[in-house]
Amino acid sequence: SFCEDETVTPVSVTFTGGTADYDIEWTNGTTTSSQTGISTASYELGSTAGTYSLTSISDAYCTGTVTTASASIEIKPTPEGNLTYNHLEYCAPTSDVTLTVEPVTGVDLTGAGYTWYKDGSVTTGTTAIKSNATAGKYYVVIDLNSCKDTTNTVTVVENPRPTYTISGGAEYCEGETITDVTITFTGTAPFSFDENETGTGKSSATTTYTITPPTTSGTYTYQPTNITDDNGCTAAASTDNTVVEINPTPAAPTAPDHTYCVGSPVNALTATGE
Repeated sequence: SFCEDETVTPVSVTFTGGTADYDIEWTNGTTTSSQTGISTASYELGSTAGTYSLTSISDAYCTGTVTTASASIEIKPTPEGNLTYNHLEYCAPTSDVTLTVEPVTGVDLTGAGYTWYKDGSVTTGTTAIKSNATAGKYYVVIDLNSCKDTTNTVTVVENPRPTYTISGGAEYCEGETITDVTITFTGTAPFSFDENETGTGKSSATTTYTITPPTTSGTYTYQPTNITDDNGCTAAASTDNTVVEINPTPAAPTAPDHTYCVGSPVNALTATGE
């Protein structure tokens, strides 16, 4: 037997005895063929699938006796399959990628064996499905009835979860120049997020987002939450924040008026204020 992609050794008849030229008829189980005037000691009957047997033979002078001998050629189909997937990217640290070997149209892979390769080396998996495939290049060698085929290669990518740092917090007096608050993201822009002071539904087209604090007195705590990057990956929960504290300007000091007679002792004035 042979696999479809192998070179098939044809069935041949070898003549013993008799005198050339030879005439023969044969069947391959499906069609009947004949050949006359064969001057060589052997003749190829065919290389297509079937069971070959002679139905008549004669040489230059006599008609020979046909035996019941036969020879078969079996050509087994190539177990062709395509490596498919639900998606090829996942967010760290846990993969939800599923790879599946699907037979091409018209191919039956019932009973096939599967050898999975990742980055050129054999990896775990002996069935048509591989779940939770981590980052790397995958292909599969399919084995059925001693015939083999190699699938296409797919690349699984792990995307890191976004993170952030935040800076700009400080204490000020009302009226001073206040430094902007800066959020710096890692991951793939753009980012969507909520922010404690400025509200929900924020977005940043780049990895840097700037917030200008108010100028009125108060304590302002800035902290981004629910961060999602362009890969759909979300940041781990974090309490990192920065605080801008603006203290009010103190009121001008005051002192009460006093009236004295000439020559009377004068008390010191005491100013009060905040």
